[in-house]
Amino acid sequence: MHMRKLTGSHRSSRRRLVTSGFTMTAMQLCSLLFLSLLASSCVTSASLARTRASREFKCPEKQVVLHWRSDLSEGTYDVEACGRRARYTCTASKYTHMCAREPIDDAEAKR
Repeated sequence: MHMRKLTGSHRSSRRRLVTSGFTMTAMQLCSLLFLSLLASSCVTSASLARTRASREFKCPEKQVVLHWRSDLSEGTYDVEACGRRARYTCTASKYTHMCAREPIDDAEAKR
């Protein structure tokens, strides 16, 4: 990768990096790196269930309680959020993140 400072008529107060004909400022490069790291951050099935329940029930994440249901599957949680309940089965991998929601009744929730 070849990077150099532009000179002459292209000179500006900011340094610009040139990579294969593409020009970006150092701030743009830092922003791009930050977004890349954010996108590749570790996502767990528990964090997916908590975030989705918070959004669907319009309930702050701090008030979402997860009960891991390892007896059903690795990524299954019974969720209580602001007085409402549901079951989420979530998977988180490098390329996909998804949750399936199903309602649960009181008798099943107490298991």
